[in-house]
Amino acid sequence: MNTNKILVSVIVLTYGQVRYIKQAINSILEQKTNFVYEIIVGEDCSPDGTKDILKQYEKMHPQKFVMLYREQNLGINQNLVDALRRARGAYVAFCEGDDYWLDDNKLQRQVEFLIANSEYIAVAHNCQVVDRLGTNAQDISYFLCTEEEYSFKHYLQNIHPGQSATLVFKNYFNKHPEDLKLLELANPPDRMLCFLLRSRGRIRVFRNKMSAYRYVDTGNENWTARLINSKGFEVASLEQYKLMLLHAKKYFANNKDITFCAEKNFLCMHFLCLFIIDLLGMN
Repeated sequence: MNTNKILVSVIVLTYGQVRYIKQAINSILEQKTNFVYEIIVGEDCSPDGTKDILKQYEKMHPQKFVMLYREQNLGINQNLVDALRRARGAYVAFCEGDDYWLDDNKLQRQVEFLIANSEYIAVAHNCQVVDRLGTNAQDISYFLCTEEEYSFKHYLQNIHPGQSATLVFKNYFNKHPEDLKLLELANPPDRMLCFLLRSRGRIRVFRNKMSAYRYVDTGNENWTARLINSKGFEVASLEQYKLMLLHAKKYFANNKDITFCAEKNFLCMHFLCLFIIDLLGMN
């Protein structure tokens, strides 16, 4: 494959997803495009057979994959950032190892939109929430934007333009490595990515449901569980928003919307930390 012709880098992050990884990979390979795309897989030292399955795909489609078999577990942030640094496409798409795409024209449609509308840095769409068996989970909601244009107003309401598998965006990180560094420190990185992308351009949201987000509740991943089991979680988040504020003032000093958004984030988390400290008797 001539790597100079790669237009899109599809990043797949996976850990312990032996039950789902085939569906994720197949949904990417089934895409109908008039351009070349690569699939970068960050296999984060899974304890199950995920790596063995990926080796089978690598053997069948050696020209399509860049397999990153981690020698030790990096965690989602390091795994993500390393994959982004290796992305050769002008555009980036995501599909985590337990999610999958529903529309085989998804990638083509989103890339065509970004090419035709240079003021937009990203485009997302709605998604179908499913359970571990792939059954429609109607009683589970995801905080997605219901308007065509994603704004900082949505971001401050903890609304995302779309779940990670819905996003396609311009690969601008090679020109702005300072953003990549902030993404590396974020918790969670998907929310930080929303802020960074919106800071760099406009974000469009399609109404179509072109991917599936698999909601697998492990019993210890919701906000309340983290609050009870890790008292340092909010303090770490405060440090993150402090770095975001410094970042905004340094690189976006002339944009009041961006700096206001970062400042409000920091102040809200600051007062939340004070409340949590008082509530848990940590003082």
